Amino acid sequence: MTNSLMWFRYDLRINDNEAFFKASQHQACLPVFILDEEYLKLKTSSIFHLNFLNDSLTDLNTNLIKKFNTKLNFYKGDTIKIFNHLIDKYKINKVYSNKIFKGQYFNSLDKKVSSLLLEKSINWIEKNQFGIQLDNRERGKWSNNWLNFVSAPLSPKIEEKNFLEDDSGNLDLSLSRVNCQRGGESNAHKYLKTFLTERHQNYSKKMSSPLTAEDSCSRLSPHICFGTISIKYIFKNIEKIFECKNIEKNSINSFKKRLAWHCHFIQKLY
Repeated sequence: MTNSLMWFRYDLRINDNEAFFKASQHQACLPVFILDEEYLKLKTSSIFHLNFLNDSLTDLNTNLIKKFNTKLNFYKGDTIKIFNHLIDKYKINKVYSNKIFKGQYFNSLDKKVSSLLLEKSINWIEKNQFGIQLDNRERGKWSNNWLNFVSAPLSPKIEEKNFLEDDSGNLDLSLSRVNCQRGGESNAHKYLKTFLTERHQNYSKKMSSPLTAEDSCSRLSPHICFGTISIKYIFKNIEKIFECKNIEKNSINSFKKRLAWHCHFIQKLY
């Protein structure tokens, strides 16, 4: 029997999530999110980030229940200790996740996880959700490679599979609610729809002004950051909208360029 562990990180969605799809193809899959205690100590982990994260995790859990009659197994503590426990308890053979690019803390954590999995002879498969050149970097081919990435088919839809449920704690970050944008895959799809059908009008002119940007911009930046929607899914919907009348193509093209810039600057940092 082959059991997989799907490690949700900054990919908090079901749709177009290649890592989750691959993990679900095993005989049994354990969907997991770990809120590491050290992450909470970072200066960049503000109450706004945590509220958005809480919304996104709650929505992901709701979608897992609705579509697959399972839950998101939520843990809070030391990532390495939690991995050790779950691997031994469920005889995990492979771990799946999407590669993230988030700075020194996450690089250090990934090295520790990699060492643990290597020690236990477990294959860690990281998928590429931004079209970044991970190995043989060729600057002159980046644009063509990225266009090929976003033009490729979306990850197949996951059919009902055998998911594992652990006696993990309740999904509760115990936060006070602040006035900030709501997270979650469901909200990401709503923002994308209203932007492409209505709010994109004059985007190229209004996006730089604090007076007009709130309504005229896509509002998808935090959703892309937390992975509640994929770049490829956004790109596919942009291609569809070009077939419709009454759209402002200059503004849509301007937005489309910024999707590429987002990934290009990740490439520079990587």
